[in-house]
Amino acid sequence: MVPPLLTHFDPASMLPSNPNSPMEYRPCAQMSQHPHLPIRCSVCNQQAYGMNYGVPSCNACKMFFRRVVILQPEYKCRGNDMCYIGIDGSTGRPKCRACRFRRCLDVGMRYRCGDDDDDETTVASTDQAHHPNILVTSVDILCSMIRSLLHLDTRRYRSFERMESDEDPTIGEVLNRSVRGFAIDRMNEAPRSPRRSNQQILSQWSFFGVWTSIEFLNSLDFMSLLNPDDKQIILQSFAMNSYLLSSAFQSASQHSDRLLNPDGTELYPSGLSNMKEFSDGYVNRIQKLLVSKLGELHITSEEYILTTLILFCTPRLSGMSPYAQGIVVEQQRKYCNALMEYLKLTWKERAPQRFQEIISIGNVMAKSFEDVHYLVEMLKIFYPTSYNSKKLFVESLNK
Repeated sequence: MVPPLLTHFDPASMLPSNPNSPMEYRPCAQMSQHPHLPIRCSVCNQQAYGMNYGVPSCNACKMFFRRVVILQPEYKCRGNDMCYIGIDGSTGRPKCRACRFRRCLDVGMRYRCGDDDDDETTVASTDQAHHPNILVTSVDILCSMIRSLLHLDTRRYRSFERMESDEDPTIGEVLNRSVRGFAIDRMNEAPRSPRRSNQQILSQWSFFGVWTSIEFLNSLDFMSLLNPDDKQIILQSFAMNSYLLSSAFQSASQHSDRLLNPDGTELYPSGLSNMKEFSDGYVNRIQKLLVSKLGELHITSEEYILTTLILFCTPRLSGMSPYAQGIVVEQQRKYCNALMEYLKLTWKERAPQRFQEIISIGNVMAKSFEDVHYLVEMLKIFYPTSYNSKKLFVESLNK
């Protein structure tokens, strides 16, 4: 079953209510209605103690953010600027202050004079003469958000390239692991893996692509607010779509006209056209449709990543709790506003038209998913040894 959002997709319905208004992130109002559900700090993922500077956060991160904004010290990460990506709060906060402050901006913290009590406002006003750039602008927040998301997507693709595992986990088993992030980063030795042979129509690449897409989506900040059942529902509904969209973007970036695996082989090998059960039109469509759409739009990496998250945040999923729906719809609004803000900077007065063109990718993605689902069902019947039967892969096709 295709998610309701993608079945009859109306790009105009995704436009912000006022395209000319500045980007705004409003935390989900339903959070305060569930006092027994543990709310985590958006920065360090430990217990939050209230809404500070626009997001749920602990007192330590609240004070850290305010201090850095006012004093403006210069911090540099000694690693790869990703110290705070995928943390689960179980081992404390990473010590990197540069990444901690970047994380504050990424999750939407904004400081304005008057946000605190009189003493704090006085300190801000006093220091402002010495630090004229004390306030973070909406463009700063937008750029920081996009940069963080692209870092995470790059890690997803690099993990996909390196992935080697004999495991056959379910989506639930991947989620039940105590540490979020990418499994490849925690593997000291690469275990043996079946050969990625194109003798299979859907090889190990497809399995690893869905796996790393689940890890990528589960590493998004707001996912820590969802309970395990809601996580399972939303990830199962979009993991395959995320993999297809990522593969299409990478393939289009390499100027290919069809879906490719990371090693340059075709995701759907030429042998598919020799199977009498599949018409030439079907084979051409499943190989090229999504790549052609992205190539036709000349989609940028910023547009691609924001569109991915807009399409992921589908609140109308069967079985999802009202609490989770409230969180997801707020995230969808946040990413829609971010995309519109980016387009206003790059496309000026044509931003609303460009927004609708980009969001229409959802229709093409839905058709691509239907084609993959049909392919797998036909392979099960006529070529049972030619498709990938890994549990996680099969689950991602059964919504």
